[in-house]
Amino acid sequence: MLSPPDLAEIRAFTEACLCPRCLSGFAERDATRTEPTAESTDVKSLETSDETSGTESVVQARRISRAWWIGSGLLLVGSMILAIGIGPVSIHPIALIQSALSHVPFLHVRSHLDPVQSAVLWQVRAPRVVMAALVGGMLAIAGSAYQGVFRNPLADPYLLGVAAGAGLGATLVIAYWTTGGDAGQLVPLAAFVGASTGVAMAYVLGRTVGGARNTGALILAGV
Repeated sequence: MLSPPDLAEIRAFTEACLCPRCLSGFAERDATRTEPTAESTDVKSLETSDETSGTESVVQARRISRAWWIGSGLLLVGSMILAIGIGPVSIHPIALIQSALSHVPFLHVRSHLDPVQSAVLWQVRAPRVVMAALVGGMLAIAGSAYQGVFRNPLADPYLLGVAAGAGLGATLVIAYWTTGGDAGQLVPLAAFVGASTGVAMAYVLGRTVGGARNTGALILAGV
């Protein structure tokens, strides 16, 4: 028993002729469609191998190579050394490294910095550079988390209204909070609340326009 779509396809193929000769031609064409080719066999074998290997193959395909890890680490360390050494009080990179190794136990490395250079290095520049590295790493993690959650490589705190909401919350506290002198302590909290409100409003507006799966509408709502 043939279904109506099959009958319609048969009529379109045989040009409204249902003689045995035309029907045999239709059957041959159907057989050639269902016959597996070498290319389809290779694709099926690849799919089967991927299914048997599980999620491990996906993780390996997205893994960063060792060369990228080494290059990124060297770039980070080099930029930190350069940032610590440059300033009104110049510190040679070799003396900087010796001073850093002198704080490592069991190495017995002697520092050749004078007290002024040592104070500038460990009390002024090093905390700032370490803080900048931590903030940069946190921003990178936040950006990758946004792109993973919203499934869009364009998602970032500025496009989704997070930065604008945080700035608005901090500005409201600085401008209108007059009770006591603890306004500085409320600025981070107000910035967090403003950022959460901004991204929530962008998400709600994006869903009302294009649905939950339309990430393009979410980006436009954030803008």
